[in-house]
Amino acid sequence: MIDAPDHAAQERGNRSAGAWLFVALLGIALSVVAGMMSYGYTTAQAEQRFADVVDYVATQSLSYDAFNSAYTTKNLIRVMEIAGETARYGARRFGG
Repeated sequence: MIDAPDHAAQERGNRSAGAWLFVALLGIALSVVAGMMSYGYTTAQAEQRFADVVDYVATQSLSYDAFNSAYTTKNLIRVMEIAGETARYGARRFGG
Protein backbone atom coordinates (compact mmCIF):
# COMPACT_ATOMS: atom_id res chain seq x y z
CA MET A 1 0.00 0.00 0.00
CA ILE A 2 1.02 3.51 -0.72
CA ASP A 3 0.74 6.06 1.98
CA ALA A 4 -1.37 8.82 0.51
CA PRO A 5 -2.19 12.02 2.34
CA ASP A 6 -5.65 12.01 3.88
CA HIS A 7 -7.18 15.13 2.36
CA ALA A 8 -10.54 14.56 4.04
CA ALA A 9 -8.94 14.62 7.49
CA GLN A 10 -7.09 17.84 6.66
CA GLU A 11 -10.30 19.51 5.46
CA ARG A 12 -12.11 18.43 8.65
CA GLY A 13 -9.24 19.89 10.70
CA ASN A 14 -9.43 23.20 8.82
CA ARG A 15 -13.20 23.39 9.24
CA SER A 16 -12.92 22.48 12.92
CA ALA A 17 -10.40 25.26 13.54
CA GLY A 18 -12.64 27.73 11.70
CA ALA A 19 -15.64 26.64 13.74
CA TRP A 20 -13.71 27.07 17.00
CA LEU A 21 -12.55 30.52 15.89
CA PHE A 22 -16.13 31.49 15.05
CA VAL A 23 -17.42 30.22 18.41
CA ALA A 24 -14.64 32.05 20.27
CA LEU A 25 -15.38 35.33 18.44
CA LEU A 26 -19.10 34.89 19.04
CA GLY A 27 -18.43 34.32 22.76
CA ILE A 28 -16.28 37.44 22.96
CA ALA A 29 -18.93 39.50 21.16
CA LEU A 30 -21.67 38.25 23.49
CA SER A 31 -19.49 38.99 26.51
CA VAL A 32 -18.89 42.55 25.30
CA VAL A 33 -22.61 43.11 24.67
CA ALA A 34 -23.52 41.70 28.10
CA GLY A 35 -20.87 43.88 29.74
CA MET A 36 -22.15 47.01 28.01
CA MET A 37 -25.75 46.25 29.00
CA SER A 38 -24.71 45.60 32.58
CA TYR A 39 -22.75 48.85 32.68
CA GLY A 40 -25.75 50.77 31.30
CA TYR A 41 -28.10 49.20 33.84
CA THR A 42 -25.73 49.89 36.73
CA THR A 43 -25.23 53.49 35.58
CA ALA A 44 -28.99 54.03 35.34
CA GLN A 45 -29.44 52.67 38.87
CA ALA A 46 -26.71 54.96 40.20
CA GLU A 47 -28.27 57.98 38.50
CA GLN A 48 -31.69 57.13 39.97
CA ARG A 49 -30.19 56.68 43.44
CA PHE A 50 -28.40 60.02 43.15
CA ALA A 51 -31.64 61.74 42.08
CA ASP A 52 -33.46 60.14 45.04
CA VAL A 53 -30.79 61.36 47.46
CA VAL A 54 -30.93 64.90 46.03
CA ASP A 55 -34.74 64.92 46.34
CA TYR A 56 -34.52 63.66 49.92
CA VAL A 57 -31.97 66.31 50.88
CA ALA A 58 -34.07 69.03 49.26
CA THR A 59 -37.17 67.84 51.15
CA GLN A 60 -35.29 67.76 54.43
CA SER A 61 -33.87 71.21 53.78
CA LEU A 62 -37.33 72.64 53.10
CA SER A 63 -38.67 70.91 56.22
CA TYR A 64 -35.83 72.37 58.27
CA ASP A 65 -36.43 75.83 56.81
CA ALA A 66 -40.14 75.60 57.63
CA PHE A 67 -39.38 74.41 61.17
CA ASN A 68 -36.75 77.11 61.64
CA SER A 69 -39.16 79.80 60.38
CA ALA A 70 -41.89 78.60 62.75
CA TYR A 71 -39.41 78.52 65.65
CA THR A 72 -38.17 82.03 64.83
CA THR A 73 -41.74 83.32 64.56
CA LYS A 74 -42.65 81.84 67.96
CA ASN A 75 -39.58 83.45 69.51
CA LEU A 76 -40.44 86.83 68.01
CA ILE A 77 -44.00 86.57 69.34
CA ARG A 78 -42.62 85.74 72.81
CA VAL A 79 -40.28 88.75 72.65
CA MET A 80 -43.18 90.99 71.62
CA GLU A 81 -45.30 89.66 74.52
CA ILE A 82 -42.47 90.25 76.98
CA ALA A 83 -41.92 93.76 75.60
CA GLY A 84 -45.65 94.46 75.92
CA GLU A 85 -45.73 93.20 79.50
CA THR A 86 -42.65 95.29 80.34
CA ALA A 87 -44.26 98.38 78.81
CA ARG A 88 -47.48 97.82 80.78
CA TYR A 89 -45.55 97.19 83.98
CA GLY A 90 -43.47 100.36 83.45
CA ALA A 91 -46.59 102.41 82.76
CA ARG A 92 -48.24 101.17 85.94
CA ARG A 93 -45.16 101.52 88.07
CA PHE A 94 -43.89 104.83 86.84
CA GLY A 95 -47.22 106.33 85.89
CA GLY A 96 -46.41 106.79 82.25
